[in-house]
Amino acid sequence: MLKNLCVLVLCFACIGCVQDRREQELVQLSEKTLIDNKQDKIAKRIAALNMTAIAASAGVQAKYLRTLQLLKTKYGANIPPQALMNKAVLYCADSTQNRLKFMRQAVNSNHSIIWAVQGGFGANMLIAEMNKWSTPKHKKTFIGFSDTTSLLLFVSQKWGWRAIHAPVLAHLSKPAFAENKFTTLLDILEGRIQKYDISAVYPLNAIARKQKSVSGKLIGGNLTLVETSIGTCWEIQPKEKILFLEDVNLNPWRIYRSLYHLKESGRLNGVKAIVFGSFTKAWAPQKEVVDTLRTFASSVGIPVYITDQFGHGRNNMPLVYNAKAILQDNKMTINVGD
Repeated sequence: MLKNLCVLVLCFACIGCVQDRREQELVQLSEKTLIDNKQDKIAKRIAALNMTAIAASAGVQAKYLRTLQLLKTKYGANIPPQALMNKAVLYCADSTQNRLKFMRQAVNSNHSIIWAVQGGFGANMLIAEMNKWSTPKHKKTFIGFSDTTSLLLFVSQKWGWRAIHAPVLAHLSKPAFAENKFTTLLDILEGRIQKYDISAVYPLNAIARKQKSVSGKLIGGNLTLVETSIGTCWEIQPKEKILFLEDVNLNPWRIYRSLYHLKESGRLNGVKAIVFGSFTKAWAPQKEVVDTLRTFASSVGIPVYITDQFGHGRNNMPLVYNAKAILQDNKMTINVGD
């Protein structure tokens, strides 16, 4: 009996040693990944910004957590503990009440940049209460995409903040994407560039093919959230602007239904142009998705374009709300210097 007990204790001890060793290996692997994939330089640039992170939507997934912890501990980025939470309260990082509390802290802080750590679900549930707040005295830059679209629309339209549709901090964990996704964004935040080009932007309907150029200010984001905005205090106001749209995990008929709703509700009236980004993981061949977008483009009297340079795919070039943009010669030139 005593012998069996000793064996059992020894087994548990061995399991504990294996787990400890595995955790150490994961830490070393994460650190190695940051360095080996040119993410080290990007992480240092992020940490040098006067920024704070916010978990306004879903909590940080386990596969992203280690890199964000390293960004905080190794590089000194300002990532509050609550930004790393994942309490999964109705699919969110925390309760609406707590997320509002942390949002108010970020809004009232001395940081000039608020950066979403993750998209997912639930950011729009904060806005009704945020709409009751006094307009902040100091304007900030808000960064995110996907579910963060609701907050980008709200802070840009209601508070006059600079909002940027761009990678969330969690995407620093994707080595193959990191440099591509973050470099131009960091150049903007650091004031290194006044304008930049998004290439491979192609006409999708006859009107776009006939137009030599289209200019206007940018607005848009995730299609699902743009549609959700209708009838709310953060409803998108795209008139006289270039509307950009992207999404993920939508079947082609759902994409068309949402686009048709925007058209039927009058949200497309007066829009200067539409630019579709990536519509990934649609559970249908990409050709079917593009054909759906092309069919919709042929039904509206607006120049419509398509590109794979922003959205949930490999590329996610930054799009600055209210920045002046020109669509010409299969590219979109964006001026962020004004």
